[in-house]
Amino acid sequence: MAARRGGGRCPSCGHPNAGEGSARGGDRRESIWSVSRAWKTAFFTAFSVSTTTMNCVIIANAVANRGGASLLDMYMETAGEVFASSAALGVAIYSTTETLETAMVLANYLRQNLLEPLKERQRREGRAAGIAEGRAEGRAEGREEGREEGREEGRAESDAMWRAWNERREKAAASGEPFNEPPPSVEG
Repeated sequence: MAARRGGGRCPSCGHPNAGEGSARGGDRRESIWSVSRAWKTAFFTAFSVSTTTMNCVIIANAVANRGGASLLDMYMETAGEVFASSAALGVAIYSTTETLETAMVLANYLRQNLLEPLKERQRREGRAAGIAEGRAEGRAEGREEGREEGREEGRAESDAMWRAWNERREKAAASGEPFNEPPPSVEG
């Protein structure tokens, strides 16, 4: 696992990797809700669109159901609803962005601490199995080569024994002496 650069922490919550020079490239926190820079644009875009939509729905509902209320009464009634919906949307969107960021951190942790070591172990085991298989093949080839060399040496010895026996037999026949020596294959 790579060493962290900087090791900064958020001054408000102590969250690791939140300072300048962190492993995530300066993931400093912004705003009162401590939204990271990487998520700042997405967070505020989602918050603004959601809040504007919800406020338009609340105001349209108030106008449609106005009845005999004055504009001031309608404004006071809808202001509380707009504030409550904005706060609820802010919390919901913030929770969503933090959940996504936490899921990414967890995925990186799992990849670094589970998948990469597993792949490395499989690579080492595959290499060890390949070496063992290569050794077994080498031994088998070595045995076969040894057998072949043994056969060749055995043939050479047998040929030499037969030649020597034949030379002794021919020498005895040329000198007229009796030759009673059995052939080499009979000796064993």
